Amino acid sequence: MSSSNSTCAQNDAQAKTPAFSVILAFDLMQMTGVVCLCISLAIAMSTKNISRLATWYTFCISWIISALSYCLLLIFGGQWGSEPMHALCIFQGSLVYAAPILNIGNAIAFALHIYLKALNLTSSHSVGPSVRTERLLQVTPYVIWLIAVIAVLIALVPGTVTVGRMNGIYCSSDSQIISRAVAAIVLAGSVIVIVMQGLTYHHIFSCGKIISDDERLLAMILRMSLFFLGSFLALGLCVSLLFLTSGSEAVFDLLLASFPLQVAVIFGCQPNILAGWLTKKSSQKQTRYDSLTHSTTK
Repeated sequence: MSSSNSTCAQNDAQAKTPAFSVILAFDLMQMTGVVCLCISLAIAMSTKNISRLATWYTFCISWIISALSYCLLLIFGGQWGSEPMHALCIFQGSLVYAAPILNIGNAIAFALHIYLKALNLTSSHSVGPSVRTERLLQVTPYVIWLIAVIAVLIALVPGTVTVGRMNGIYCSSDSQIISRAVAAIVLAGSVIVIVMQGLTYHHIFSCGKIISDDERLLAMILRMSLFFLGSFLALGLCVSLLFLTSGSEAVFDLLLASFPLQVAVIFGCQPNILAGWLTKKSSQKQTRYDSLTHSTTK
């Protein structure tokens, strides 16, 4: 059964193999996102005057995991020529289907954490989210991701669906049930993120003093808006393309590959992290502040 599926997958892959430029652009954007995010995380963790919410780190790490999942064939071989090893293909397929769930889970956790910080900023007596709450926000998306990986593995291993390099770039299956289930979860999660952002804006702009006293906070809110609204709108468009059209795989894949790079640019190009990129050490005289996405000590 598996040899028959492998042959069928190989024929489909040969029929759908995209242009070399598409594969190159896909790999380049994914791996560039990985490198930039790793550098940003390393700088944030090693520079004392840069402090971020705990969920900022897990959010960025989730996109590194996602990008590496899509580039598994590039790393271990099998992206070119004949079909990759069946076991490797099934493993990548499980990671690829679970990656959007990991990303949206961490996006929800990050948005919720920011919302809780907004409540803290607009209240004179609130102490903010507890350490236990922060740990739950960090861990829960990864637990759900592991469950999703195992569930997809269970669905793919028996050989009842065809698994292979279906789009010519990474391994997936011909199961519409799995694809639509993941798409439904991501779309529902996107709605939750947008709602959380709306609630956050309501609390922040209801206290104008915060905005007027901290221009960097306003800049961060704008960056968050660009990613959470723009990127998830693009993701919704991609899902729509999957359902409504055929032959749009290349467009979907390239938009998908751009997300880790978007995260790296939007969240890795903040002034204090850029200072770390350029000088390896931010000015020790820079004031550290406690806002929505930063924790501060003077």
